[in-house]
Amino acid sequence: MMKKKVLSAEEAANLIDSGDTVAVAGHGSVQLPDKVLQSLENRFLVTGKPRDLTLLLPVAPGALKGTGSDRLGHEGLVKRLVTPCVNYFEQRRITELILQNKIEAYLFPMGVMFRLLQSIAGRELGVFTCIGLHTFVDPRYGGGKRTSLTKENLVELLEISGQEVLFYKAFPIQVSIIRGTTADEDGYVTAEHEPSIEGILPLALAAKNSGGKVIAQVNRLARRGSLDPKLVKVPGPLVDYVVVDKDQQSTHKGYNPALVGEIQAPDYIFESLPLTHEKIICRRTLFEIQPNDCVDLGIGIPVSIGSVGQEEGLGDQITFCTEHGGFGGIPAEKAIFGTAINPRAILDSLETFVFFNGGGLDVACLSFVQVDRNGNVNVTKHGNMLHSCGGFMDITHRSKKIIFCGTFTAGELETGIRNSELHILKEGKHKKFLNQVEEITAVTNGMLQRGQKVLYVTERAVFDLASEGLCLTEIAPGVDLEKDILQLMEFRPRIAANLKRMDHRIFSPEPMNLLQQVGA
Repeated sequence: MMKKKVLSAEEAANLIDSGDTVAVAGHGSVQLPDKVLQSLENRFLVTGKPRDLTLLLPVAPGALKGTGSDRLGHEGLVKRLVTPCVNYFEQRRITELILQNKIEAYLFPMGVMFRLLQSIAGRELGVFTCIGLHTFVDPRYGGGKRTSLTKENLVELLEISGQEVLFYKAFPIQVSIIRGTTADEDGYVTAEHEPSIEGILPLALAAKNSGGKVIAQVNRLARRGSLDPKLVKVPGPLVDYVVVDKDQQSTHKGYNPALVGEIQAPDYIFESLPLTHEKIICRRTLFEIQPNDCVDLGIGIPVSIGSVGQEEGLGDQITFCTEHGGFGGIPAEKAIFGTAINPRAILDSLETFVFFNGGGLDVACLSFVQVDRNGNVNVTKHGNMLHSCGGFMDITHRSKKIIFCGTFTAGELETGIRNSELHILKEGKHKKFLNQVEEITAVTNGMLQRGQKVLYVTERAVFDLASEGLCLTEIAPGVDLEKDILQLMEFRPRIAANLKRMDHRIFSPEPMNLLQQVGA
């Protein structure tokens, strides 16, 4: 086999032509090919080329301001964006282009994005799925379009065997930019220092089978044939060019061997959360999780459920996972969301979503921005703010139990705890339980039809979902039902006949002894 051509990042950036469709790997600072992206940005700022790129970002490359997709947020450089993630981490420039209506933009579910890459690689028409029906990606409600410039319909509504489905259209990719840890002289790429695997093989396959180019950024170069074949994530025939970045970091917080499974850190202790409304929500949610459950934790408040569970000694009793491929261990801090301390397995995101889509998850814990009287959830739009859908729609599609976790109101909410009672010191500026959400990211009617259990956990109230809508089942000790709950909702929920007080242990500073309670 011919040795692969090793290029500088500048030479690699020069391979991208105006009008190309470019797919970029990376989630935050994980698997981020930032050296190549930096050179691409510099080339555009100096020469004005390339122009009018279509960017396919299956996750959200870049964690710090000025890195990742933030480097690509220049008017003229990008014409179209297809992604599940906007306004993510510190990536603001490209979001501003959307808000200013300067580019075409589509927001699609993350799991569908990975399947779309697979379809492109297989030279298929696209993805047929029920995921996204009756949400903002349904053509009847916008087709995932985020600007008025966005005209082309990339999603169609079809009927197959009497059932409605969405069809996400495939399109060719001219360049895929991926990242691994090591490449040999023939372009075989490993990922031993990467704490998650963000679809680098599907990205490479999609570009290669489209007749395009694959650029792999790595930290080091090895002799040909010297890599352990079991560690190779992308075979050499799929890689056209290799860029070596000796300063490449595993994450922006440096290398932690416990994130990649190189070592197990049995005594690793997470910093204990103070007893705020965030911890209250996490504690109450833990009551809904059983030993041996496989549990997904979403971004925001839910990601802290893992560390709170560790405080209770439940870390070894529950299999925590995320859509970024990690199974087992304790999900890491929000700055490196999607990774885990002491993972037991790290799959590719594509494989993980297959597991999720088929109903493998026992419990999904996800954030919410707004909830309506029917239980429908919005996480993607609030006023002029656009948010990511990420894997939200994929995860909620068939998880056996879904727990939406969030504060009861939003915007400068302040709470305090005294004598194991919750006190509202300053109410949030914005109501979150509305007659109608600004847009629908999750439709609960289908969840009920599929037999999924749905709960909404806040610091002061817990709701259950039934065919009649929301039912208030618990309130926190110390809060007033009318003043602190009902008057702050735009609709009046059903109130359970046996309305309960939330367990007093949730509001006490000492551990709740849940390990003893569940009999683990």
